[in-house]
Amino acid sequence: MGGNTQATLHHIREHKWLPVALSAALFYALMAVVTSRLSGEVSSSELTFLRMSGSAMLMAIVVIHKGSRLRIKDRSELGFHIVNSLFTVSTTYCQVYAFTHMAPADASAIVYGYVALTGVMARIFLKEPFGVFEMVMVVLTFLGGLLIARPSFMFNDSYDEVPPTTATEVSLAGYVPPLVAFLSAVVSAAKAVTVRAMSQQDTELMNIIIYPMIFSAVIMAIPTTVFQEWSIPSCTWVRIRVLLFVLFAFAANFLAIYAFTLQNAVYVSLILLNDSVLVLLITVIFFRYRPEWTSAIGIVLVIGAAVAIAVRKILAYRKSRKDTNEVPKDTGCPNESDPILSELGPSNP
Repeated sequence: MGGNTQATLHHIREHKWLPVALSAALFYALMAVVTSRLSGEVSSSELTFLRMSGSAMLMAIVVIHKGSRLRIKDRSELGFHIVNSLFTVSTTYCQVYAFTHMAPADASAIVYGYVALTGVMARIFLKEPFGVFEMVMVVLTFLGGLLIARPSFMFNDSYDEVPPTTATEVSLAGYVPPLVAFLSAVVSAAKAVTVRAMSQQDTELMNIIIYPMIFSAVIMAIPTTVFQEWSIPSCTWVRIRVLLFVLFAFAANFLAIYAFTLQNAVYVSLILLNDSVLVLLITVIFFRYRPEWTSAIGIVLVIGAAVAIAVRKILAYRKSRKDTNEVPKDTGCPNESDPILSELGPSNP
């Protein structure tokens, strides 16, 4: 009985990346819904600054409460933090530009490509697996995302297009926004691989989370101040939504980074893309949105790919356990190799 309990606990710890990544996808979905409700109320650059600075302050509270010491051990780690911060700011700006100059569905269809790019980059730079199974899962997830987003170039939908209004916009509308959306996908993939690389370099989890937030907030404060985009209305309801946005963004970023420290980048990215399914479900349940039948197929593909990944990882784990026929001894103490536990410090009895 005790041996079965120990094996079960170890099994749960081994695959905890999956519920962590799914939780991150949920908070990303909630953040996306709140962001859409803030459209026209708060500027995009100000929202980005609030996301970074608010998350940094929340992380600082956690760090101070636990008495953790944040030390950058060498110049290499500092370089990783700077690069990660630049990737964070760049992908946010690119996504904002793409979604404000293209039909949202078209922008989403291009941005979703970051999943495939993550797999390729992780294979090239980190030597992580990206074989036939991973390719099939990427294709299914990407196709499911397209069916949910319904881009106009596939479904001839024009109800959500953003028409150009000036000669400059007319000349740029055909080329620049799609290129910027693609750049966002590339930078998002690079950011995911960077976080994964930092975890492999034994960078402290709290450092991976808090330093890019601080650096990004400083970077975002410059254009926000220059262009005087401090425009949060005095309306209480708007401020509540801004607060929810910051809280959801913090939780999503924290959990996503934690998931990347636990599992290969391509698997985590595929699970995170379930936020498209969750956004659709939230809009259907709370905003009475009527989805197309293709959205149902997209949901099946995205969720099916996630289930296939989970089953494959569980079967692989069971096979390895069967081959070794070894169950770790339960010491009654937290797993010290767990980055989240080691970072938050020892628990009080």
